[in-house]
Amino acid sequence: MMDCVYLQQVKFENKQEYELMSVRDARILIIVHLFTDPDTTEKLYKQMNIRHAARQKDIDRYYQEPEY
Repeated sequence: MMDCVYLQQVKFENKQEYELMSVRDARILIIVHLFTDPDTTEKLYKQMNIRHAARQKDIDRYYQEPEY
């Protein structure tokens, strides 16, 4: 239960910079910050930005206004 609360807190704290952050992203961030070097952390942020761009593209496509 505490794990879920902590993951939600990390997600909330990064809401401004990473609006589409998922719980999976928060979990990966925690693991990387604890157990890897800064180069790997930078690579993770790049991968996360790619996933967020794809997620935003899907959201925009699904919720676009119908053209008549």
